[in-house]
Amino acid sequence: MPRTSGAIRGWLPFVLALAMLSGLAGLARAAGLNVAPVRLNLSAERTTAALTLGNADEEEVGIQVEVMRWRQEDGRDLFEPTRDLVVNPGIFKVAGKGRQIVRVGFQGKPGEVEGSYRVFLQQLPRAAQDADGGTGVRLQTLLRISIPIFVPPVTEARSDLSWRLVAASGKSPGGSRELSLQVVNRGNEHLQLTQVVVRRPDGTELARSPMSRYVLPGASLAWPLQLPPLPPDAPLTIEVTSDARSPLPPIAVRTPHVGPAAD
Repeated sequence: MPRTSGAIRGWLPFVLALAMLSGLAGLARAAGLNVAPVRLNLSAERTTAALTLGNADEEEVGIQVEVMRWRQEDGRDLFEPTRDLVVNPGIFKVAGKGRQIVRVGFQGKPGEVEGSYRVFLQQLPRAAQDADGGTGVRLQTLLRISIPIFVPPVTEARSDLSWRLVAASGKSPGGSRELSLQVVNRGNEHLQLTQVVVRRPDGTELARSPMSRYVLPGASLAWPLQLPPLPPDAPLTIEVTSDARSPLPPIAVRTPHVGPAAD
């Protein structure tokens, strides 16, 4: 679960379902709630945007909205309070089958690196009548929807990505060494990965992984690959689908040389 510093807190009496919905479709869904669009882009020229939150359930729901600065460290998402963004309304109720528009405004100053933020729409607990007729709190599943917000850099966008295969710490169930694909983003804007395909030099497909993962500027990301046993220094080609301005070229990598895994 992402680490937060600041005001995001949970409620102990409730079960919290964290729905980090920033997928490929134009609509983010979490149980009876849906939000569109699934990503916002703001700038010094376009300082405001709107989200539409819909409630597909019959019951009214309460929502609290919070915006946080977003950064990544050691492959983890970290969130910090910020005054760069404002939202209105910050807390509201959505009637059953109703909708609510949430406006987001940018009041910060763009920098040389893309600004990364997230807006959290947190469902609030509702009071319930207990068996004795009193007002209490019932066990509930509360939803949190997270929408990414990006502010482009004032300088020209620059892509600088490096890729490599690294050895994971353990073994696969079949006894072979697990490998992970690592990307380091030294550019000044994010990259959203939507699919990774691994092939042999002859074009034979070894793995295909649909995903929705972000790599922020200055950050790195690694994820395990489900590959058959391969010898050290075996050549492979990685094909990556992303939201980059231009299609990424195929990436040539080699399997790493590793020693025996510890038991």
